[in-house]
Amino acid sequence: MPLLRITTSKQVDVSQQKNILMKFSSILADVLSKPENYIQTIFYDKQIMTFAKTFEDTAFVEIKSIGGLSSGNCQNLTRQCCMLLEQEIHIQASRIYVEFSDIKAAMFGWNNATFG
Repeated sequence: MPLLRITTSKQVDVSQQKNILMKFSSILADVLSKPENYIQTIFYDKQIMTFAKTFEDTAFVEIKSIGGLSSGNCQNLTRQCCMLLEQEIHIQASRIYVEFSDIKAAMFGWNNATFG
């Protein structure tokens, strides 16, 4: 059930958002060893955000998963998130936060039930 949500202050073309989300979906499936059929990705652009007391371009990435979030996987995902956002929308890694949440299966619902 991995979920990845990107929030950024930068305006990003819809086709580019879709491209980025598809890349992140593949990355999550690979790193977390989860079926891509369960991965959801979300992109919010043009948000009013500050980082280090400025309104310069910034991003916040949230990754939630039922299991699979080890220290090594979180390091790997942070690196890949920062690299992809730097390459695709030119936000410096030093202006990106990535938050990880390991969700209990009973606390996440889908298809009329929870996962646990």
